[in-house]
Amino acid sequence: MSKVSRSALIVTGLVLLGRSPLLAQSATPSSPPLPPADLALTRTFADGHMAYQLTSTRPNRAWFANAPRIQGWQPAEGPAPYAVQISHVREDDAIKVDVEVLYNPGLTARPVASHLVTRGSRVVVEALRDFGYEPIALSTVEVVPLAPYHPMTFCITPEIEISGIELLRAPYPGYRVTLRNLSPVAVATFAVQSYRGSEEALSSVPRGAGGRPALEPGGTFTFTLNLSAGSAADLRADGRVEPRALDSIEIESVRWADGRTSGQERYPGMSLVIPRNEGRLAQLRRIVKIYEDILTEPADPLAALAAVRRKLDALPAFDPEQLESAQQSMTMTKSAALSDLRRYEIAAGSQDPAIVSQWLAAALERYRRLLGGSGQR
Repeated sequence: MSKVSRSALIVTGLVLLGRSPLLAQSATPSSPPLPPADLALTRTFADGHMAYQLTSTRPNRAWFANAPRIQGWQPAEGPAPYAVQISHVREDDAIKVDVEVLYNPGLTARPVASHLVTRGSRVVVEALRDFGYEPIALSTVEVVPLAPYHPMTFCITPEIEISGIELLRAPYPGYRVTLRNLSPVAVATFAVQSYRGSEEALSSVPRGAGGRPALEPGGTFTFTLNLSAGSAADLRADGRVEPRALDSIEIESVRWADGRTSGQERYPGMSLVIPRNEGRLAQLRRIVKIYEDILTEPADPLAALAAVRRKLDALPAFDPEQLESAQQSMTMTKSAALSDLRRYEIAAGSQDPAIVSQWLAAALERYRRLLGGSGQR
């Protein structure tokens, strides 16, 4: 298997390298246990590269900044998309797939196509041509169950202890790793690199919630590496795919909350980008809730507009527990929302309730798109 590409993507706190995605999955403690995945979704790109992801009834997605583009294509207006995002969820004996393109800033999503890929079928997403991308073929492949073995684990600094590693088998094979911070200083972020032999495999940059440190002094942090994605290298002679276990997992760098770094960061800006993005999302959630709460109550639109202004003014600029970059982005997001509203009030020149109502609804939808395009709600 060739060495993984250095182009980095962020998906729900995970850095995806090239076209070998880690799955961003969500679950609640009350979720019923799911069986091991037996069917994978394959994506075949125009350059012949094939990538697959195991599927279950738990929704997942991955996005690809280096999906092949149509040479010479230019958008009619606005920027070109940044990446193709493919979301999927298992529905009985088929896979429901939603294809979107992502735009910067904020990785705002725009729908492209939705398909139901049945077992043994093949669907070509021709609609991607309208967004400057070569079509991507979607199909299914059977999965050989895997029971992973314990990998070797390493950490760049003795101040971080790898205190536990649990083997996972369903719905995806993988590993749940727990770290403990033995230092009196909080950890902002840390970088994980795994290997199969000497070849790089899955990478991630886990993060703390809401722009807070990943590891408080004396605290623990648990993250998951799922063996739920791969390439044609995992294809067997019988046509099925067999995910490959990891041989080692390494904490290769640690960015401390005081600005120090242990180890060599591959992507030095990532330790700032991740908490900054988290702070922005935290404030966007609060802004969306303000608009939703006010617009769900029957009220005069002018009174609703005034209520939005009061509540935006009253929003905390940041949370004191957050990292500095998260505090800064949270403050800027509040300021941008207030500026957006004030620009409307100055430029509108109208007190027509119908026009005000339309603007409020449009503002809510815009903030929802910003939040939804980041994969966070």
